[in-house]
Amino acid sequence: MTGKQKEDSTTVATITLVDDDAATEGVDHYIVFVGLNVAPGTNQLSDKYQIVASAGKRDIDLSSLINGDLTPDDGDHIYFTVVAVDDADHVSNPKGNDSTMIVWDKAGPGKPTGLTFVDNPGMNTMTYSWNDQTNDDDLDHFEVYFNNGSEATPENNGVKKTYESHYRGNNLVRGAGKILDLLEVEEGDEIHITVYAVDRFGNRSEPAKISATYSLVN
Repeated sequence: MTGKQKEDSTTVATITLVDDDAATEGVDHYIVFVGLNVAPGTNQLSDKYQIVASAGKRDIDLSSLINGDLTPDDGDHIYFTVVAVDDADHVSNPKGNDSTMIVWDKAGPGKPTGLTFVDNPGMNTMTYSWNDQTNDDDLDHFEVYFNNGSEATPENNGVKKTYESHYRGNNLVRGAGKILDLLEVEEGDEIHITVYAVDRFGNRSEPAKISATYSLVN
């Protein structure tokens, strides 16, 4: 058995079960026991587990386990042990290759630095940018939130955009489907931008925040 943290998830692991003898051994299903920083026991009455119908690549949701959830912190070790169960509910004894371990990632990349946002008076545009961050090995992409009149957050925004790791900002322009029009920006409005660096598991950095006033007056 092998395992890894699932892409785009901070609560789900993906394990791969290999059992070439499942058919001849009459395997009906598998039970995957999970332990936080210690190898799990295999007691269905007390230990945490998830039932898996068949071998192959399977998702294990740590937030939805039988006998209780697991909430790992960054760097915690998550241990998995699998047993096979036949039609008569006989349970196998786990061997060395029936276990695996994953080091959990709950930390986001570094906070974006150098965030600037300025109006270009009389030009119908606003310009935003931040420093290059491609040397951060944990960086996968950026999430950028825009809002009119109040701070932009994942819960409170007018527009959300996702950009690749090499992205460093651009101009906001007018036009159908463009951000300034989507936000219904008018003269004197305060436009807010919040930028997160995000890793491949969806862990966000600390936010970088800024705002600027839109003006058509030179």
